[in-house]
Amino acid sequence: MDYALTMSTHIQDLIGFRISRRSVLRGAAATLVGTRPFGGSAAAKAVDGFEELRQGQDDQVHWPYGTHSMDLVVSWGDPLWSDVPRWEGGQTTAAAQARQFGDCNDFIAFSPLPRGSGGSVHGLLTVNHEFTQAATMFVGHDDPKAPERVAAEMNGHGMSVVEVKLSSAGWAIVKDGKFNRRITLHTPMSLTGPVAGHERVKTEADPTGRTVAGTLANCGGGTTPWGTVLSGEENVNFYWNGSVDGEGLRQAGHRAMGIGEHQYWHFSVVDPRFDLALSPTEPNRFGWVVEIDPYRPESVPKKRTALGRFFHEGAELVVDISGHVVVYMGDDSPDEHLYRFVSKGRFVAGESAANEALLAEGVLSVAVFSDQGLRWAPLKHEGVLAEHFESLADILIDTRIAAKLVGATAMDRPERVAAHPTNGKIYVMLTQNPDRKKSGPGNPRENNLWGQILEISPGVGGHTQETMAWTVMLEGGPRGVATTAPAPPSTSKDGLLACPDNAIFDSSGRLWVCTDGNERLNSDGPKSADALYVVDTEGPMRGRSRLFLRACAGAELTGPCFTPDGQTLFVSVQHPGYMGPYEYSGVWPQGEGTGPPRSTVVALRRKAGGPIL
Repeated sequence: MDYALTMSTHIQDLIGFRISRRSVLRGAAATLVGTRPFGGSAAAKAVDGFEELRQGQDDQVHWPYGTHSMDLVVSWGDPLWSDVPRWEGGQTTAAAQARQFGDCNDFIAFSPLPRGSGGSVHGLLTVNHEFTQAATMFVGHDDPKAPERVAAEMNGHGMSVVEVKLSSAGWAIVKDGKFNRRITLHTPMSLTGPVAGHERVKTEADPTGRTVAGTLANCGGGTTPWGTVLSGEENVNFYWNGSVDGEGLRQAGHRAMGIGEHQYWHFSVVDPRFDLALSPTEPNRFGWVVEIDPYRPESVPKKRTALGRFFHEGAELVVDISGHVVVYMGDDSPDEHLYRFVSKGRFVAGESAANEALLAEGVLSVAVFSDQGLRWAPLKHEGVLAEHFESLADILIDTRIAAKLVGATAMDRPERVAAHPTNGKIYVMLTQNPDRKKSGPGNPRENNLWGQILEISPGVGGHTQETMAWTVMLEGGPRGVATTAPAPPSTSKDGLLACPDNAIFDSSGRLWVCTDGNERLNSDGPKSADALYVVDTEGPMRGRSRLFLRACAGAELTGPCFTPDGQTLFVSVQHPGYMGPYEYSGVWPQGEGTGPPRSTVVALRRKAGGPIL
C-alpha cells in the first residue's frame, strides 16, 4: 500500500499551531489606543439587553460596560494553594508552576458544588492549558533549551481544576479549596478502550501500554451528564525531537499527525520520551480525548481511545433518545474531518459507575458530505479498513489515515461542535482553509479565508442514524465574499465575524461564537481583534451575529461557558499581547509596571441581575 496517498495534502510546518496565526498582529503595538473599556459608539443601540461593541483593536479587553460587569477570576501563575509562591513576571520556575494556574487557558467547564446540585454561585472550573507563551513566561531568557525553562513549560501545560465562588465582590478562586488540582505532563493517566495494551502504545517506561504520564496541547472539551469533563488533546505534533524515516504504517501514522516535522517545545531536553529515537511509540499515547472527574482530585484521568486519535478541538456529548451517548468531534487542521462516536451501552440516570464506562466502547464514524446529505462512515475493522489495518486499535491510532480510506470529506478546519439545547441540531465551526483548491459540499469556497458554520439536522432517527441533513447556516467574512449563506441584512458592520472557533449555546438557543482570525475582516482598514459574538440560529434574525466581547491585541477568546442559571458567562482570554514566538505587547490585565500580560479567565454578569441576555 502507498501510505502517502492517505496523508493530508496540506501538512506544513506549524500547521494548526494557533498562536502562529497571530503574526499578522506584529505591527499592532504602534496603533494601540485608549485604556478604558467601552461599550461601543454613542449611536449604538441596545438590542436584546446589550449595546453592540465596535470592531477595533487595542491593548484592552472590551465588553458592554453599561449593562454588564466583568470579573478577573484567575490568571496564569496565580497560586492555587497558600504555600505556593506568588506569580512574578518572567520568573517562572517548574516547582511553582506545578501548583500555579497554568498558561494559555482555553476550554472551561463549570461544575456546581455540591455535586449534582445545579447551583450557580459556587463550583469548580476545569480549564485547559493549551500551550505556554515563552515571551511572557521567560522575560529576558534567551535559551529555549535551558533545562529549568523546559521543565517550567512542561508544568505550564495540562489542566487546572479550581474552586470558585461568587460573593458581593464578584467571582474569585478559593485558595486551598479541597478540589483544587493541577494536571500536568507528570500526572498518571489510564489508557482505556481498544488501544489500551496495544504494542504501538507500549514504551520502556510503560511496558504494559496502559499508563501514560500526563496530557498536553489541551484545547476544546465537553462535559458529561454524569459530572465528568472531557478535554481534547489537539496540536500534539510540536513536542518531539527527531525525524520520521522509512516506510510502513508506523511512519505513515506519525507523518499524518505531523510528528517529527518541527519541535517547538524542547521537552526532550529533560524527558527522553519526547525523543523519537529513544521512544518512537510515545506520540501514539497523545492525541486523545481525556476524561477527568473534577470532584475527585485523587482520581486517575482516562484517555478514551475509542473516540479516535487526531487533533481534538473538543467533544460535544449528547444523549440520544435511544439512550446511547453520542460525541461529536472536529479535527482542527485544514482538509481534516468531522467525527461522531456512538456508545455501545446506554445512559441510565443515577448509575454513575456504569455511565463512566460508556466512552470505553462504541463505534467511531467520519462524515461524508454530499449534495443529498451527510453520511456517517463507520471506522470498523472490516472491508477496506481490514485490508490495510491489523486491528481496530491500529485504526484508532491512525484515525486520519482510516478516515481518508473510507472517503471522508476534507473540511475547512473543523473545530468546536455545539448542540442546540432544544431542537437537537448540531452546529459545526469551520475556521478557514486558505489552501482549499476546490469548493464542495460543506465547504462552499475556494481559498477560504473566513470560515463558515454548518447546521446538521439529525431528523426523526436521532443522533445515531447513518444519514442526516445539513446546510451552511452562515459564512464568515466581510460582505460580498459569501457564496451561499451571507450574513443577513440585520447584521451590522460591527457584527460581521470571521473564522469561527469555540462555541456554546445558552438556554435560549443563542449560539455564542469565539473567533480565531477576525483580523481578516478588514484587510484594508482598522484591525479587528478576535471577539465573542451572539448568533441567532432561529426565527427572523437567523444568522445575525452581534459583537459582545472584544479581546485585546494578540489575544484569542476561548472556552465560553455558562453557569446553570445562565447568569454568569466565563470566558478565557488566551495569550494576550502575543506578537510572535518571542515578542509581546501590553500588560493586560494587570496594568502598567506590573509585568507581562497573562492569560486570564474572566466572568461576565448582568449588572441588573438575571440571565446574561
